[in-house]
Amino acid sequence: VTMDAASLSKQTVVVLKQKLRDHKLPVSGRKAELVRRLADFYAEQNKSCAGSEVVVPQTLKAKPKVSNNVATLPKPVEVTWGSKETVCFDESYSLYVEPEKNSLHFVLPVVGETDNEKSLLELYQSGFIPEQEYQTRLQLLRNKPNFYASTLCSDLQNMSIDGDQDLITAKDYKVWRLTIKEENNQMIVQMIERMSKILRSNANLNSIQYEEQVERICTMLRKLRLPQFELTQVHSLFSIVSSVLALSKQETILLQILQTLSTLGSLNCRQMNVKLLTSNIEQLLLLVEEQIRAGANFSMEVTKHVAAALQRLIKSYNLKILSGVQKGRLISILLTLCKDYKQPNLLGSSLLCLSSVCYDAPTLDVVSKHPYFLELLHVHLSSSNWEVLNGAVAVCINLASGTDEIMDSIIQIGILDRIVALLRQHFLSDSQEAKNFVKECYFCLSNFAGGNTKQVELFLDRDVIDLLVSQYSSATSEIKREMLWCLSNIMLSGARPEYYEDERIFLVALEMLQDPNMSDSDGEQLRKGLHSAKNILPQLGFDHPSIATLLELLS
Repeated sequence: VTMDAASLSKQTVVVLKQKLRDHKLPVSGRKAELVRRLADFYAEQNKSCAGSEVVVPQTLKAKPKVSNNVATLPKPVEVTWGSKETVCFDESYSLYVEPEKNSLHFVLPVVGETDNEKSLLELYQSGFIPEQEYQTRLQLLRNKPNFYASTLCSDLQNMSIDGDQDLITAKDYKVWRLTIKEENNQMIVQMIERMSKILRSNANLNSIQYEEQVERICTMLRKLRLPQFELTQVHSLFSIVSSVLALSKQETILLQILQTLSTLGSLNCRQMNVKLLTSNIEQLLLLVEEQIRAGANFSMEVTKHVAAALQRLIKSYNLKILSGVQKGRLISILLTLCKDYKQPNLLGSSLLCLSSVCYDAPTLDVVSKHPYFLELLHVHLSSSNWEVLNGAVAVCINLASGTDEIMDSIIQIGILDRIVALLRQHFLSDSQEAKNFVKECYFCLSNFAGGNTKQVELFLDRDVIDLLVSQYSSATSEIKREMLWCLSNIMLSGARPEYYEDERIFLVALEMLQDPNMSDSDGEQLRKGLHSAKNILPQLGFDHPSIATLLELLS
């Protein structure tokens, strides 16, 4: 086998470590050390092969040349187990024999790469598919390349059964990826069980190997889609997350499992989120509390990912499952983290998590009365970081849906003025971040417009109607929907007729009603607002034809 340092250095660390394990060589050290160790091994092996003729058993046939003619087929490789530990083939052939394990191993390429025919040949030569199937599939592969990806899954599943059951390999990752793609729920459940067993059996491995296995398992779990199977079938999924989170003292492993928690939480499966939250909330709270009290056991990146995981798991509906003590600890942690303006990424994640917590009315009251919190929120709305701005506006959305007392406080402090200023500042920006932010700002304004009559008139004194009608024509459909709700709430508020003196507000309302992108529920909401303001129209004396059309639609 000819493998020099240059060719080995092109391979990943994971592949290099697997080769070292295959040859019973140490796997510790940096990539350069792994490459040098393997290069020395292959150089020594080639010397021994060159010095004496290699004894190949009579029943072992070398790799035949494959013609482009499909009818010309190579014969399967037949193996008899002798005393030789290694059988040398030409360097392009990856099959090798391990008598002590009594098994065959060969490397398959990533599905979709150029050497799929080679892998199909190896399946045939190793006896996994019969000659007739090989012939059919080779022809289909050449005519329709995508056929390979759809049919290889079952073969990879069969091969993985005979593989190393103590470690997750690249082969398992390929099986998992195709299993997810084909939505094979039975296989998903089986593989999650296997992941759990591997973690339990390898808990005493050295840190490099254990870290590698956790990374592979977490990477696979982050590929999961919304589950179609019963969660009672995958208790192992929750035990994997809980055990790694509880036992890990290395930051790299913690980051992997926290990212996995965030990904699973973003699937929006309520039953899964409840289970993940109840089994991990204590450990998540403890992680951040220790970081705040004792200093930097881990970097701020861990705290940021804890906040992100909690935000995705809690949502608006899971806060009730926390005990009163847990809820108090969570609020205390988040209010502390929201003071750290020097860490914008951590601050943004903490504010988003706090916005989820503020869906709960009692919690919202506690947060709004916390000393200087509203003033601090006003400062965060002046940030230049999108994560911080989005988190701060998310909190404001919930504050603006609170009691009259909370609404009066946030108007008095100047939060409403700041949001109107942000709309004027970012509306004309072409970036997607700005468009998403403007949508959230109008969502916040629609909540302000749902206050009592006095609050809405204070709201309208900020020229919100002029802002809305001037921006409507160039807004995206998502922003227009938030504008519709804002306008509807304004009309339902009972504000005085002088606030409607600009007839453009009703022209925009007519355009909203005729917009095909608006849903039936959106249209119904706007009609409610227009019916509430219908009696104002005659008083205003508008004679525009569109106003007459609007009156006809409402009659």
